[in-house]
Amino acid sequence: RAVAFSPDGKQLAAGGDGEGVKIVKVKGCKTKLTLRTEGASVKSLAYDPEGQYVAASFSCGTVQVWDVEDGKTAATLKRAFPRVDPKSAVRRAVSWHPDGSLLAVPSDSHGVAFYERMSWELVSELDGAHSKPVVLVSLSPNGLYALTSGEDRKLVLWDVSGKAPLATRVMEAVVVDCSW
Repeated sequence: RAVAFSPDGKQLAAGGDGEGVKIVKVKGCKTKLTLRTEGASVKSLAYDPEGQYVAASFSCGTVQVWDVEDGKTAATLKRAFPRVDPKSAVRRAVSWHPDGSLLAVPSDSHGVAFYERMSWELVSELDGAHSKPVVLVSLSPNGLYALTSGEDRKLVLWDVSGKAPLATRVMEAVVVDCSW
């Protein structure tokens, strides 16, 4: 259901409907370790820019972050966002700030919550532009902008530091993935 490559391309994280999240060495296709999960169905995976952590969102509304060297859980954010049907294409995709300082997570208030790396405390939010839950958040390569997609079919471009929407477009269907 979800795959993410490490920033150096030497490992990938893969998760599905059970048996944890596997960290696989690309060369040789060998499993390095299996991360124990709180949720059953992985909806998205994202490595931090340094390749130290991998974050996963689950259909139950939980976000979990692990240290990929030792496999220990660094953070568990329960009920971070509304539940998602495990069979649905809706993902609740998470995104790391390019400098690795923040993890952006679709929130339970139809917006985006930013959690500080290491303390995992909520430090900022983007809200007010979506009328239904956010499906994905993707941060621009310079970290100045965020793109969100919601179940309301809106695609919203945000000024991250100003916490304000810059542009909104209603799409024909829910956008479930994007890339800068």
